[in-house]
Amino acid sequence: GAVVAALAGALTLGAAPVMALADGASLMASTESTIWKGIVTYEGEDSYVANGDPQGKEAVSLDPFGDAAPVDLEYYACDGSTPEEGYYYFYVEIDPSSVITWKSLDGSEHVTYKNADGRDTNLKGRGVAKPSNTGEYAVVSGYWNGSGWELVKTAETFSIKARSLEGATLVENGDVDDTTFMWDGTKNGRLLEVDDSDGITTLGERIDVALDGVILDRGEDYSAVNFYEKGTKTPVEALEPGKAYTAEIVGMGSYDKTETLEFTLQPLNLSSSTVTGNVTDQALTSASTIYDVVKSINGVDVEDGSDSKIDHGFVAVEFEKGPAGDGIASGTGCYTFSVVPADRNGDDEGTGNTWVTGSATVEAVMADYVVEFDDGDNAGAFDDGAYRYDLTKEDAGSFDLEEVTAKTTTGWAIKDDDVHFSVTAADGSDASESDLTEGGTWYVTAEVYYKDSDDRLVAGRETFKVVNSYDEITSSNVYVTLDGKNVDENDLSTSTVTYDGTDWAEKLSVMVAKNDVTLAEGTDYTVTIQDADGKAVDSIVDKGTYKVVVKGITFSGSIDFDIVVEAVKLTAAYPNYDVVTSPKLDTNYDGYFGYTGEVIDATYTFTDADGDVVDVPTSAYKAAYTYDGDKAELKDACEDNKTYEATIADATVNDNYEINVSGPVKVVVSTDKVFADVPNGEYYTQSVYDAYKQGYIKGMGETNLFMPNKSISRADMVVVLYRMAGGVTSEDWSASWTETAHLSQYADVDAKAYYAQALAWASQAGIVTGYEDGNFGPADAVTVEQYVTMLARYAKVIGNYEAVDTDAVLAGVADGDQVSEFGQDAVAWAVESGYLAQGGADIQPQSPVTRGRAVTIAVRYQPEKAGLVQVNPDAGGDRN
Repeated sequence: GAVVAALAGALTLGAAPVMALADGASLMASTESTIWKGIVTYEGEDSYVANGDPQGKEAVSLDPFGDAAPVDLEYYACDGSTPEEGYYYFYVEIDPSSVITWKSLDGSEHVTYKNADGRDTNLKGRGVAKPSNTGEYAVVSGYWNGSGWELVKTAETFSIKARSLEGATLVENGDVDDTTFMWDGTKNGRLLEVDDSDGITTLGERIDVALDGVILDRGEDYSAVNFYEKGTKTPVEALEPGKAYTAEIVGMGSYDKTETLEFTLQPLNLSSSTVTGNVTDQALTSASTIYDVVKSINGVDVEDGSDSKIDHGFVAVEFEKGPAGDGIASGTGCYTFSVVPADRNGDDEGTGNTWVTGSATVEAVMADYVVEFDDGDNAGAFDDGAYRYDLTKEDAGSFDLEEVTAKTTTGWAIKDDDVHFSVTAADGSDASESDLTEGGTWYVTAEVYYKDSDDRLVAGRETFKVVNSYDEITSSNVYVTLDGKNVDENDLSTSTVTYDGTDWAEKLSVMVAKNDVTLAEGTDYTVTIQDADGKAVDSIVDKGTYKVVVKGITFSGSIDFDIVVEAVKLTAAYPNYDVVTSPKLDTNYDGYFGYTGEVIDATYTFTDADGDVVDVPTSAYKAAYTYDGDKAELKDACEDNKTYEATIADATVNDNYEINVSGPVKVVVSTDKVFADVPNGEYYTQSVYDAYKQGYIKGMGETNLFMPNKSISRADMVVVLYRMAGGVTSEDWSASWTETAHLSQYADVDAKAYYAQALAWASQAGIVTGYEDGNFGPADAVTVEQYVTMLARYAKVIGNYEAVDTDAVLAGVADGDQVSEFGQDAVAWAVESGYLAQGGADIQPQSPVTRGRAVTIAVRYQPEKAGLVQVNPDAGGDRN
């Protein structure tokens, strides 16, 4: 009784597993229990890759020992609740060092599992909810009787492996395409100091980790990026341009391993930098310093003595010209300087400076009066100097140019008309004042430059950084439609669809909006798709779990949701008979395969639970046959009203189809012939049946006669090719003007003839031509070389013709030298490809080709209909 009471308390699995029994404890019953010796059926894999979501093998049903019927198992989440009496499965995190053991009800035997060496091992470890973390897990099944568990003696196992950081890259400021870090010219720009309040600071804040085009989350996917000088394990506090370092990414969560990358800090490249000139009332001469000339480089101000300002010891200026031209300048106006690497070796050539490279040209202004700017009632700048607006707020406001005022340092006000503004985007492209209400980063430059009535220069320049963002975007602001149906924003976590061969990514629409403002994809956010391994993919087709990540550009963080593609469940299968006598796909479906003397490679049509036909490739299923209770090949004709029984099962090559056909499928092979004059066992018999199933041929004059030994006519030949391409002839067909033009070139062709539609197509495609006398000769027999020439032209039209060494191929066939010049290339192609003259047989190039031989060659070349013929847009109506 004490043990049972203790177990009831142990159902709170945050601290202990469902059956937190010490070794030797017991509950009830014996090892002869029907549950203990039961057999469990599982679904799932032996190994998974962590993706942040719960996953694992599942126990589906339990077949108790003895005569009891199998029962379905329900999942117990190990969430501390007491389950109702019934059959369950749950998960145990395997821990060989744990004191928690799992035993039979009388405590005499352990629940076991197969370890990595295949040995039976006692199960130890705590019960957990369906896991998402990496580790080894067991699936335990049993019966909860209201006060204790009766368990199955053997547990199934699976593992969740860490996602690999292999292929990860370091990127700058969240830009997955920017893998080059350039020194920003400041002392802080090379430091790697650690601040307890926000982790890595300075340069470290610019560093993000990307994998397969997706930015990983610091604190969830990795804990830190540590830097070492290459070849050592000594941490560095500062980086020097040009030196090789290793960056160690410390994985966490789904990424529990460490990845090491090489990393180099690049020097500040002045040639690709934005250098802003200063405005001063001090004299500018050839002796001017960087403080006099340059206000900022890439937005970083020049100021002596501050670690966050440009380090003046590495950058210098050289005078170029003044307002009056070359030479030593004096007076007010624009001065031109070159900004260059500072001399570090004393040789006046800028050598020894590995920190700065390139050069830039900048204009500085010496004014009589220097202008300063005031932002007025615009929101105050934050620590980083930016004016920030949260556009999720209805009263967010925006940076207002009219609020900016200017005055000289002596206190004189500047007229509004003398202040000029320009707006640029973060990438340097031109923008406008209206853009200041949109999400993104903008730079507003205010400038004054004029001479007053006393010819005194009044000048000033200042740039305001404006950041418009959406700071309170949550999943409730993300609107998703999938295949035209809205996904509930209150339950965005998972959408489940069924595999149908289409790309669900193309049916996916994501919109982010708040307060009647619709954000723009690509500008305000990105949408990426990850597969179960966390790799970026472009499509959602095959069975599996896909994570859709909406990552903010103008808002922080990301929102994600899953799309689960389930296998399509196939519940019924019907043989694709040669002859179908009752075509409706139900219990009355009937027909037969014609006996040919050869093993029949039967294919099947499948339907789902709703009775809808599902297009299933032959690679996705396999069939095994019995006849009269014995294993058999599908070959011989059925006798005495017996049938074959086909057991249809999944093929291992495809997970997108789940075949659950109840019971064996009845299959009939009959000596009844598709065509009365096509005997069994001839070389062409199976090909004729296959061609009939594909719709290439019909009986002569709509009879059940095929006349396999009669020569095929030119008219029938073009009809066969037309049907091979997917064409369907129609009695009410009428030629379009284009088709009429092609038919009219033949003096002996009636546009109403049964073959006219096919001939119009074949003529347009260049597959057939007429005689020199203007006739087509529809009733003329086709020789082997003529027939193969037509087939080769058809192959070129559909794009799978490949030229061969004609002379060499024909030299290897006894009558290869008898092929006419016009047909040599085509005949050689057919021989080399195995469509003609198999097994050393003669070509007989100038003999009429029989209908049986013609169909055999056609089926060898193309076993299934191509479906290439399109509707002619200028025809009188739709047709194949």
